[in-house]
Amino acid sequence: DLFDYLLEPRDDERVRESLIHLLCTFVNTCRELRTLQSARVLFVAYKPYLSKENNSLLFSLRQIENDIKLDTLSPFLWGRPALEQANLLDASSLAVRPGPHDVLDLLNDVPGLLKTALHFPLELKLEPTPELDEPQES
Repeated sequence: DLFDYLLEPRDDERVRESLIHLLCTFVNTCRELRTLQSARVLFVAYKPYLSKENNSLLFSLRQIENDIKLDTLSPFLWGRPALEQANLLDASSLAVRPGPHDVLDLLNDVPGLLKTALHFPLELKLEPTPELDEPQES
């Protein structure tokens, strides 16, 4: 399943990276794919860390947001909760929208966020671009 590759760590992370690159390339080059459904898939793949893949996902989400409103997905969830919310929205028009507490619950991945905070380049512009150089390990 596509979402399994986007969500679960695998022995070979290159498969996930290649899949994200492919998805972002499609969204960035084909305006017809800049849809709410594509945004949902990109949010499922997103992790709140400083990486090439996540920066590419943010760039692609910005491309989508230039064409359509993403208000129906706000507040934005990522990873498995984004997939679960998308499934709920597809199943029922009465689905409960996520609240700020749902977003705060996602910030409990301390090791990943700590690594980003420790290696965050101070000169980096917070501007999504198609590619981003990886921070150098000290």
